[in-house]
Amino acid sequence: MEIKRKLKEFDRVIRITKKPTPDEFKAASKITLVGILIIGLIGLTISIIFNIAKMIF
Repeated sequence: MEIKRKLKEFDRVIRITKKPTPDEFKAASKITLVGILIIGLIGLTISIIFNIAKMIF
């Protein structure tokens, strides 16, 4: 059965995962924050460029 096989795979993944250490969690949080900031800055830059283009044309 396809469903039984999937459930076994999910069970295996759950069993081998572990809770991150505080240092691992801090590192992952910092990386995530930097990624969010970069994406936000790219969006802000594009928005500013389009607003300037609207004023010129």
